Amino acid sequence: MQIIRNVQYALIIIGLLISSYLTYSHYTNTQLACPEVGVLNCEAVTTSPYSMIFGVPVALLGLILFLLAVLMLLSKNDTLIFAWSIGAFMGAMYSIGSMAILGLICIYCVSLDCVMLLTILVSYVGTMRKGHGD
Repeated sequence: MQIIRNVQYALIIIGLLISSYLTYSHYTNTQLACPEVGVLNCEAVTTSPYSMIFGVPVALLGLILFLLAVLMLLSKNDTLIFAWSIGAFMGAMYSIGSMAILGLICIYCVSLDCVMLLTILVSYVGTMRKGHGD
């Protein structure tokens, strides 16, 4: 079970780093280090109307989500981790849907989506192993 927990922490640290960078870029109007080639265009994605929900930057919501993930893991409460997973899944689906509508891809957003989905998968595997007494 410790390996599962370590993988979760590693993924969450990656998520914190990426979402911190996106949040910093948003609030400082700093251009992201991202190629603008074909459908790859981080600036267009992160400044689109989909980059805000009720006036709150999606990047900040992602940062808050990953900060909450740290608390969930520290609590070792599987119910809280599952609740976080629902939020993470919804966040990833919103991000993927937004990019699909725009017809553009942000490599940072896709990376965060992968981190969220991998964290959910690892949490599920950990819960199943715990349920089987491993």
